[in-house]
Amino acid sequence: AAGGYPQAGAPGAGPQALGAAPTTQQGGSSIGMNGLSAGVPPSSIYPPTHQMRGMHIGGGGGSKGGSVTKPLLSTTNIYVSGLPKDVTESTLENMFGRYGKIVSTKVIMNRHTQMPLGTALVRMDTNQQAEDCISHLNGQYLEGGFQIVCRFANEKKRLQ
Repeated sequence: AAGGYPQAGAPGAGPQALGAAPTTQQGGSSIGMNGLSAGVPPSSIYPPTHQMRGMHIGGGGGSKGGSVTKPLLSTTNIYVSGLPKDVTESTLENMFGRYGKIVSTKVIMNRHTQMPLGTALVRMDTNQQAEDCISHLNGQYLEGGFQIVCRFANEKKRLQ
């Protein structure tokens, strides 16, 4: 046979047209055009759905074992939400300054409108000062009926 293929009509020759029905080999198993069992995908390519839960598809390394890691919480940085839209860093300094030394404040702004979102970050000098702020200010009402929420902020890994 030319090119290593059986000739049409020869014993063991498969269908010659694309899309033709699969051939039957000895033993009765049906073989498709791609050489795989017709209608049955190989299990090595398609694992059962229950084995795919928690799998991360698409590179990037990551942690092993499929467990989700919780973000690290800061020990001095406080995330504050529920603030009025006109909040200023000066307002934050007045609120949090009575509980210790403030290292920095940042009012979070909408990147498109440059208006405050009603959230902020306040970094205190020590963990104890941050805990004091959270215990005294979390759930408090500000002028205008705004109830603020204070908690330790999530730490982001920064690329060096």
